[in-house]
Amino acid sequence: LKLMACDMIESAIQRTQKSFENRLKRGRDSPDFRMPVEACTMINVVYDAKKKSTQLCFYKSPDGQRHNYHTKIDDFLEKVYNEMISTLVAKMVTVVESVLAKLARYDEGTLFSSFMSFGASLRKKAQDITGKETPGLELADSYMYFVRINQDILRDKVNDELWTLKAFEQWYVAAMNIIADWLKERQDIQLHIYQLITLMRMSKKMFRDFELQGVMPNTINCDSFQTVKKRLLMEESFHAMSENAHQLNAADSLREDDTDDEDM
Repeated sequence: LKLMACDMIESAIQRTQKSFENRLKRGRDSPDFRMPVEACTMINVVYDAKKKSTQLCFYKSPDGQRHNYHTKIDDFLEKVYNEMISTLVAKMVTVVESVLAKLARYDEGTLFSSFMSFGASLRKKAQDITGKETPGLELADSYMYFVRINQDILRDKVNDELWTLKAFEQWYVAAMNIIADWLKERQDIQLHIYQLITLMRMSKKMFRDFELQGVMPNTINCDSFQTVKKRLLMEESFHAMSENAHQLNAADSLREDDTDDEDM
């Protein structure tokens, strides 16, 4: 019976993992993506299976020795559990990539970039007349709302806090790696002001939000974050001396003396 129980657990978890992967694939690769509650339930199913496998798949003989009817069941469950983190992180990274794909349209020398520079001048004039804040950070704000709402869903719906924390750590590092690579591809060109202010806000708020979720300082200050920070500070200094200086916001700066500013 215990051997049969082990086989049934393995079969059920394999189907659960496949359903988890398919469910995430159906979600949009944009900031509109929300972690499905049923996907969180699937994570909890694997968590429960890990806890109950000892009871169902092992027994103690009269001499007190522990016997395992399915020697690989623990390894299998742990492997699936970790692979579900990888699947989740891969999905979250596609959203970062979709944001960066939109920012890429502003690359120096493109026709779209020229149009947007002209549009920025018009927005500045409109701001001077109306006194309203210059628009243009909707992309960064929509991404950060995506991050926060999905953090809340995972915290609320996933029972294993250690799994959630590990997922947050990998999610943060993967996102920063993508941003660092995107900037490296543009190391020989100047960032458009819109690219700069969007990445400044995203990077700073990601740093704070994941830190609040319990991600350790050595992970938060990973090499990719330091690379991103160094490049954005350099770009910020350049634009601060240009006609685009009015579009920079000190609250979004990554400078050390700004790290204690309140979130907007």
